Amino acid sequence: MKKTQRMFWNEYYRQHKNIWRKVNYFEENFEGKSVLELGCGNGKSLAGILEKKPARLVGLDFSEIALRVAKERFPTGIELVHGECQELPFKKEEFDYIIANHVIGAMKEQEREKSISEIKRVLKNGGKLILSDFALGDLREKGELVEPNTYQKKNGVIQHFFTKKEVEQLMKGFTHIKVEVKSSYLCLNKQKVLRSEIFASAVK
Repeated sequence: MKKTQRMFWNEYYRQHKNIWRKVNYFEENFEGKSVLELGCGNGKSLAGILEKKPARLVGLDFSEIALRVAKERFPTGIELVHGECQELPFKKEEFDYIIANHVIGAMKEQEREKSISEIKRVLKNGGKLILSDFALGDLREKGELVEPNTYQKKNGVIQHFFTKKEVEQLMKGFTHIKVEVKSSYLCLNKQKVLRSEIFASAVK
């Protein structure tokens, strides 16, 4: 993931420091639990999780600038860690929940598999992975094809577009696997385009 993607996101958060939109759609009860969010960015999902009163909340991102912005917004209450999903800087069985919101798809196949392995390592037994990402057919499916259903944009960003079966296979080492594709059409520049996302959860 690498240098070019990090450069893009560092520059993005440097230029868009004040963009802030809190996300609060999590149905889970995080109260008293340890929660790790991968690819936390500027913290828009962390804000929603924090309202559910976890005992410990950690946000990880590979963008130093994103973490700096998040730190300004959350001076206390959240641990912010610089690191890669493929080499999580945490001990075995450290978290009750791990959230991967549009981050696993920003990788090539071997990186995705390594990241899922790392997630399983740092999840407690009985812990839960919550994942969302773009699904095959989404309007963003464009760029240079570098692997099956994986594209690289001109800015260096990698984006994979998942099928339901593929996510189920990726989570094969877990139990209670649930995968759902949600699609809807919207008008963009007077054209009808498809927005398609995949939502999944699994228990270690």
